[in-house]
Amino acid sequence: MRSPHERLVAGAMTGTSMDGIDLALVLIKGRGLAMKATIVRTLSAALPDAELMRSLADGRSMTSSQISELAYNAANAHRQGLQSLLGGDRPDLIVLHGQTVYHRPPRSWQLIDPWPVAVEFGAPVCFDLRGADLAADGEGAPITPLADFVLYGDSSTPRNIVNLGGFANFTHLPARGSREPVKDYITRIQGGDLMPCNHLLDGAAWRLLGKPFDQDGAVAMAGAVDPSLFKHLVSRLESTGADGRSLGSGDEAKGTLDDLPDSSPSAILRTVTAVIAEVISRRLPPGAVVLAGGGACNLALYTELRDRSRGQVHLSDELGIPVSYRESAAMAVLGALAMDGVDITLPQVTGRRKAIRPGCWIHPTGFHAPPRKRT
Repeated sequence: MRSPHERLVAGAMTGTSMDGIDLALVLIKGRGLAMKATIVRTLSAALPDAELMRSLADGRSMTSSQISELAYNAANAHRQGLQSLLGGDRPDLIVLHGQTVYHRPPRSWQLIDPWPVAVEFGAPVCFDLRGADLAADGEGAPITPLADFVLYGDSSTPRNIVNLGGFANFTHLPARGSREPVKDYITRIQGGDLMPCNHLLDGAAWRLLGKPFDQDGAVAMAGAVDPSLFKHLVSRLESTGADGRSLGSGDEAKGTLDDLPDSSPSAILRTVTAVIAEVISRRLPPGAVVLAGGGACNLALYTELRDRSRGQVHLSDELGIPVSYRESAAMAVLGALAMDGVDITLPQVTGRRKAIRPGCWIHPTGFHAPPRKRT
């Protein structure tokens, strides 16, 4: 039996790589910025209609019927994934990010139909976490820095939490003084989008290998960096995201790979990987580097970041947050913070002008969900 000060929160995330649904069940102890979060279990599920989702994100024409079917099928996949994740436990909150199919502030669209999930589980459901920030003239991204503070905690030395997803982004958690109030500390947290990451790596794999990705970076690990191509790509990519805006539709840098030299696939893939690591390392503030996201499983990218970063590099797993589930765990934390009345985005990160309680909410009044055991 959980105490009144504990909540079981399920978070679901589908990233811009559109390679699946990541789900995390998180035990939240305490309220507001004093909360502590522990991951109970995680699970990944297939994202249906991924190719059609990519077509929609690429701006291709679709009927309203097709789009509504995408949203409905995504909801059912989330519902089934949550059933497996929960294993009979009844959540106190479910947080759905949805699939980003368009992001160009002030407009952003995270596609999902939340109602099948709400009716199935009879629990409060929070979705559309970015909308309030966008309406207040913010970028709507990144939204994870405050969740990173909860998940990774403060430290006597600075840390950079780097998410290697379709786009790479970071949260900088500065060193915290022993007596510094939390409300003062969070005003010093920084973050931002860095550059296309898996979008570039996966695009190169399709072009060179005819595969959706280079599994674990194995082909890239067999190659060596091409100095000329490295210099050329760094010059093209080093300014991406440097203006402080969030990255989204149209920023995938697809044309970057149009004029590749006649080199071996392993050399080109290793060079593209090295370029990503170089640009990220140049942009990060001083501090240790904690890697999360799908790209953290790429050995070539991990190796290049380890060799090029100014701070010591760790995998998120070393701090108790599995690399593939940092974002789904962050969704759970953000939903709990929003439930407690906390503004989940930071104005110094997104640029929002004022506070608006975030998220759209479905409350289960009148629902008659089947009874579920409580742990």
